Amino acid sequence: MFDLTTRDIKYLSGVGPQKAAVLNKELEIYSLHDLLYYFPYKYVDRSRIYYIHEIDGNMPYIQLKGKILGFETFGEGRQRRLLAHFSDGTGVVDLVWFQGIKYVTNKYKLHEEYIVFGKPTVFNGRINVAHPDIDSPADLKLSSMGLQPYYNTRMHCGIFIFLLIRNCCEKHNIVLSLKNSSTYNSIFCGMPKTGNANIAAMFLKR
Repeated sequence: MFDLTTRDIKYLSGVGPQKAAVLNKELEIYSLHDLLYYFPYKYVDRSRIYYIHEIDGNMPYIQLKGKILGFETFGEGRQRRLLAHFSDGTGVVDLVWFQGIKYVTNKYKLHEEYIVFGKPTVFNGRINVAHPDIDSPADLKLSSMGLQPYYNTRMHCGIFIFLLIRNCCEKHNIVLSLKNSSTYNSIFCGMPKTGNANIAAMFLKR
């Protein structure tokens, strides 16, 4: 059995010296032990599509499937914002951007189907989703996405951390012994952490 605390993260497939330096600096991940004990701070269900008539401003995150009916801009200078009126046939929400307005209007087309993901709020009696994630339905396999872990980091590396943990477990035949640990559930079961249980023990199959 090798010691997880002394196995340098840079030697894990997919990392290397440059990415290891970023993991060291940003997340204080130096070893495989640090990686396996780096827990997500929340999980978001990316498998469900809501209807617009179901949602309200108190929901944490939503995912919608529909079309952009039109764009409108309001304000001037730094106060300028872009609204896209988005509908799935059961209602309309406003997608809002305060930056990247030209990029958004060039990238997203009217009356084409998109999947929108973000946090809803209510403004002037209407549901708004600011700076949403937008994807083509052809690019997402929602049935296999499940609960996605989110990590407390300035890096855009949530999925990278997720894949590294899975890679580490598979490569080194590591079994996470507590089925209700957050790492085990997020990587292998797609279930959220319940309570504050950590991993009690890790061991090798061999």
